[in-house]
Amino acid sequence: MPEQLRPIDLAQPLATPVAFFVFNRPEYTRRVWTAICKAKPAILLIVADGPRCDRPDDNSHCNEVRRIVTGEIDWPCDRRLLFAETNLGCRARVASGLRWVFNEAEEAIIIEDDCLPDPTFFPFCQELLVRYRTDERIGMIAGTNYRPLSAETSHASYFASRHFSIWGWATWRRTFAGYNELMPAWRTISHPQDLSPLVPLRTMRRLLITMFDLAREGGIDSWDIAWGHHLLNLRALSLVPAQNLVTNIGIEGTRGRSGDSNQLRPIAPLPFPLRHPKSFCPDPGYERLVTARHRIIRDWLRALWTLRLKRCLRLG
Repeated sequence: MPEQLRPIDLAQPLATPVAFFVFNRPEYTRRVWTAICKAKPAILLIVADGPRCDRPDDNSHCNEVRRIVTGEIDWPCDRRLLFAETNLGCRARVASGLRWVFNEAEEAIIIEDDCLPDPTFFPFCQELLVRYRTDERIGMIAGTNYRPLSAETSHASYFASRHFSIWGWATWRRTFAGYNELMPAWRTISHPQDLSPLVPLRTMRRLLITMFDLAREGGIDSWDIAWGHHLLNLRALSLVPAQNLVTNIGIEGTRGRSGDSNQLRPIAPLPFPLRHPKSFCPDPGYERLVTARHRIIRDWLRALWTLRLKRCLRLG
């Protein structure tokens, strides 16, 4: 007889390290910080970018963010800080921050300042980090599910995907090893045709090729596109919760992009104990859904790249 589903004890401190990436948005930071504090992680790794020299408000906003994340806490916690004095930008700050995180910890739950999690997000990640610690088929655990909350299609608590959402996620040092945000392997060691056996959907392959080309050539200040490329090279899968566990509360990110994440999508708690799937075949319906949702990214990236090329021609 299957074990009866029960609520998890969220009052238990979290053993898994949590890495919190922040910058200059105090209101978002405060809301996400409150959610992290309720999880009571034993180890808290906080990474902050520095103020931009051409944005007068950045100094005060960055200082306020740092006051929030260094304030008093009411549980035993090893809090470690990596604060940049000057602005490194999205790609360099997150990539260097992740290198520091995985130098400090074998595995971590990673969350940014505008990604508000359901309380069950943390124990979900923690349990799967332990369960699949040595299973190299699994590259990461995601917090985002793009399906409507009422559209659960399986009795399992999670499923596999080739889509690597980083709006609240977790991974291991073993997976992060070899990651390079500059993507030197793209079109030198790995090529567009290499995606065919990994990404059956032609539309998704086209989307990925566009993203990889732009990221490799510096057309976008992105670390996460290289992360997706890295995981595909590893032939690794992402594990996606049956319910969406993280919502993006940012109206626009620092890269000025909107509509390409799980912004303001509803979240719901995941019942425990977790019901583990019997196989890890990527869900074709979910892959098609993600592809349809992310076509806007490709159009946005192409438009941005065109604008930057025109600007360079004018300046030249």
